[in-house]
Parts: sequence; structure tokens; C-alpha cells
Amino acid sequence: MADLFIIGQIIKGVQFTEQKLSCQWSISTGIGWSHCNGDREGQSSFDQPADKYYDGFIFSLPMEVHFQTITMSQWPEIQLQLFTQDKKKQKQLIAQGSCFVPFQKGNHELKVQCWKHCKDKAYIEGSLGTPQDGSITGGPAPNQITEPSGYVLIELNVCTNGFAERGIGASNE
Repeated sequence: MADLFIIGQIIKGVQFTEQKLSCQWSISTGIGWSHCNGDREGQSSFDQPADKYYDGFIFSLPMEVHFQTITMSQWPEIQLQLFTQDKKKQKQLIAQGSCFVPFQKGNHELKVQCWKHCKDKAYIEGSLGTPQDGSITGGPAPNQITEPSGYVLIELNVCTNGFAERGIGASNE
């Protein structure tokens, strides 16, 4: 089996309008992939910048995962959910985003655009809903109107081993 190592961190969230923000991440894969080591998911604490002009919510959320695979199909995807917290300390989902782990090995800086539901447009055009199963892939359903929110910065180091030897995809090992 070929190995894929994903090492990095979710740095920060930028251009979000909320006062408190937390980031929850997970990595999804498909059939043919085995999770060997490391956490497939995590969540930051809530950040509340002291200055409203400060550029970003600092997450500094580490990520270190090892997968083995026999296929390039259903390549790992990073899914992000961003939460705010009300005065009763209840968290509310306010934005979502996703991106695929880069195919190319090496260091990568990713800027993941997030989206949120437009409550006003949804009220006029249909019902507003958030997926109950936590799934964010495949985009919103037709009756869910969304708009761009902020974005999340991620730094990753992708390491591969054995893809070329096993004839899996076009590897640059």
C-alpha cells in the first residue's frame, strides 16, 4: 500500500464578521483508504480578538495524519466548520468550507473560502437548513441559498511514499 502523510496546521480565519470563532476540521476519505495514525478531526478553542481591526481569528490547530491507500480515488478532503458562541456559551454553525489535500508532495499554503447560509434570501425563496449529518461536501442543496463568508488559512506538508512503485496515480515522488 502507498502512504500519505499530512502534517500541518490550521492557522487562522480571516474576514469573518463574528466576535468569537472556533474551527472544527475533519478529513474524509473513501473506499480504498486506511487511517493508520493521527487524528482525523479536531476543534480549536474560541478566539475573540481584543481589537476589532485585528486581521483574523487565531486557531493554531495542529494536524498530523497518516493514511495508506491502494487507489487515488476519493482523495482525502479537509472539511471545515466554523462556529460562533452566544452569551449562553452555546455554539452555532456560521460557515463551512472544504478543500482537497494537495496531490503534490511538499509544503502548501491553502486559502479555503468558506460559505454561509443567507437567511434573508432563504426566507424569500425557500427553507433554510443545515445538514444534520455534518456533511458539507457536494455543495448546498438547491433550496439552500449561500454566500461567501471569510476564509481559513492552512499550512500543510504533504509526504508520499510508494505511489509510483505501486502504479497508483501520477506521483511526483
